[in-house]
Amino acid sequence: MILQTALFILIGSIALTAYLLPKIIGVARYKELMDNPNGRSSHSHKVPRLGGVAFFITLMLSLYFIQREDQYDLINSLIPCLTILFVVGLKDDLVVLTAKSKFLTQLIVATFLVFDPELNITGLNGFLEVYAIHPVIGYLLVYVIVTGIINAINLIDGIDGLASGISLVALSSLAFIFYLSNKDFTFLLMMSMIGVVLAFLPFNLSEEKHKIFMGDTGSMLIGFILSFGVIRLLTIDIQSLKTIHLPLANLPFLMLFILFIPVMDTLRVMTVRMIRGKGPFSPDRTHLHHFFLDNLGWSHVKTSLAMTIGSLLITLIGYTFCYYFHYSILIGIFSLVFGSSLYFSIRIFSKQTTQLRKIVTQKAEKSAHAS
Repeated sequence: MILQTALFILIGSIALTAYLLPKIIGVARYKELMDNPNGRSSHSHKVPRLGGVAFFITLMLSLYFIQREDQYDLINSLIPCLTILFVVGLKDDLVVLTAKSKFLTQLIVATFLVFDPELNITGLNGFLEVYAIHPVIGYLLVYVIVTGIINAINLIDGIDGLASGISLVALSSLAFIFYLSNKDFTFLLMMSMIGVVLAFLPFNLSEEKHKIFMGDTGSMLIGFILSFGVIRLLTIDIQSLKTIHLPLANLPFLMLFILFIPVMDTLRVMTVRMIRGKGPFSPDRTHLHHFFLDNLGWSHVKTSLAMTIGSLLITLIGYTFCYYFHYSILIGIFSLVFGSSLYFSIRIFSKQTTQLRKIVTQKAEKSAHAS
């Protein structure tokens, strides 16, 4: 029965989102609510960036149809969170907000989850030999997960299809886990978000006339649904978790593998920025997708496809690692990967800086000779 409901929610979300997006594109073009390209943009023409409006409408209607599966009244926390993110994200897509304003909004949203007793993280299931934690530490973990994942999805949304593709892998992985764990409400919520992203992807990859971006509204809604899924997975009962056939102490690492590319790329980029003496949210072109675009000359579609397939492979490999290895080995693997990526990022950036200085010096010398 639950699979039939899931199919209904999936098809309904695809159909409604696909219906809404052309309407939104038409209004955005008529009212000239467009994203104008600049020096850092990966597009060369004006594109509407209000795709998140369709995301919000579809999610809210989906909640109406799946509320009967909500045994823990989680919908009472979801509705205010989604609404706040929608309002703030829409304002940012229209007039642009500061990073501090958006971060404050994410903290407010996380607070709604903190006050929900069903979403309180009370233990780590043996990770680092810790079973029970102080409530304050659990609250802090909720804040870190919500702000971390929302910003990771937001920052990776830099080229066509990338955030959508990687989010589909993560959402599908979480949906499968919740299905095995018999957590029907969260399973159906993930299926609704999958339908939304599936319908949006063709428009995002479309040509100029039908093209649209998800904007900060869309990326924050996706990031929040993913963070909600992670928190829910860390708070459900041990008996339900046994159905996924993994050592429960490795569960945090399974989440990291599922969100490996956006989380690790965000941590790497922010660390490199701070090493260079810049703010962690200062704009640049040091993300992984920029490496494929700028250094290898790949197209948006090729880069997004490669990174999405990479995310899927990492998730599958990660499940295998979590099944066979102790968490101490997984800590070593993540430390090695992060350290190596940081080292090569600094080297590549230093090389690019040296080349840029040479170009500037050569232009200066030519100007001096000409005068």
